[in-house]
Amino acid sequence: MEHELLGKILNGRYRIDSVLGRGGMSTVFKGIDNTLGRAVAIKMIHPHLLDVVEISERFKREATVIAKLSHPNVVQVYDLIFDDSYYIILELIAGQPLDKIIAKLAGKGKQVPLAIAIRLMIYLAKAVIFLHSHDIVHRDLKPSNVIVNKDYQPILLDFGVIKTKGNAELTTAGMAIGSVSFMAPEQIEGTNVDHRTDIYALGVILFELLTGHKPYMGGTMERVFHQHLNGPIPQLDQRVDCDITRFQPIINRALAKNPDDRFQKVLDFAQALKDSYQQLKNSEQAETKIMNHPVSGESSTLDMVFQTTITSNRAKMPANWQVRVAEILAEKIGVLSQLIIDDSLRSLRVNSPDLVIDDYSAFVREVIRQLPSDVDQQQVNDTLLSIMPKRL
Repeated sequence: MEHELLGKILNGRYRIDSVLGRGGMSTVFKGIDNTLGRAVAIKMIHPHLLDVVEISERFKREATVIAKLSHPNVVQVYDLIFDDSYYIILELIAGQPLDKIIAKLAGKGKQVPLAIAIRLMIYLAKAVIFLHSHDIVHRDLKPSNVIVNKDYQPILLDFGVIKTKGNAELTTAGMAIGSVSFMAPEQIEGTNVDHRTDIYALGVILFELLTGHKPYMGGTMERVFHQHLNGPIPQLDQRVDCDITRFQPIINRALAKNPDDRFQKVLDFAQALKDSYQQLKNSEQAETKIMNHPVSGESSTLDMVFQTTITSNRAKMPANWQVRVAEILAEKIGVLSQLIIDDSLRSLRVNSPDLVIDDYSAFVREVIRQLPSDVDQQQVNDTLLSIMPKRL
């Protein structure tokens, strides 16, 4: 059925080109808006669900509600049409699903670098704050509904089960709505949900970003449900590259069984996350200063890793240095590269267009510190330092 639609022109305007993905309620195609000459995503409700009033109404509501909104971290809706089925015409996001990024690293026994994880969570929180300001509860926040785009920003997708103020519930009373691994206890029980339900899901996403796995895993849906409802909040284990246990109080509060015990606003969750991360960075910087002054003539680990024969210099870096750094890192770590570059520059508070050699050396050290541990850090270090002009 889906392949029969390839090449079809919808509403005399949108051409269906290829299948991007399938879900329980819909299929998403890549297409072209022939009027504006731009690529789009085309989301089609499964034909056999058209006669299910609850699902078709939910599908239409997704389009009409989100089309009225505009936020850099929320996918844009262009159109809603009916042509043998309902179709939502969406912004086509070029990037990678966040769940695929997490899974790729987890397959190697690694996690998303901490600085990147925190940055993604902060931007995702901004999107959710925006939705809540418009009385919209997403109810299905999860990494597979987030695309990290070409500008390394998380874009929130799939608003098929949103709850809006003043609208009657489009579901049977007592029915659970959401995705098993990310559902708050009140969702599982089919009771009233509010914005704090999204805060619970944000806590689950944060846990997965920090550890590489979900907080509750059991093999069966019933077992996962039981853990969400009755299981203790899991503890963050120590990571090789950083101390993530500092974030345990945030996890504890976000994943509280009782909504009254959670953060009451997403803004409070985001602020706590930023504060904990800053405290961790301040602690690490203090430790680094100590390590750079070894006792009894012993060389510190950092000195050995970042050793260079180039002396301090206030000369400026070449104008295209950042492009060359991005190319080097993209080859090693892909989509995470620009995030690490941006975070390193922000951490050092340096001006990238006029970067001098001294600052670049510090920038390289910060980049290396954030690399996944399976990357050959010495090789990347040497390659990045080779960009610097030689001393006259």
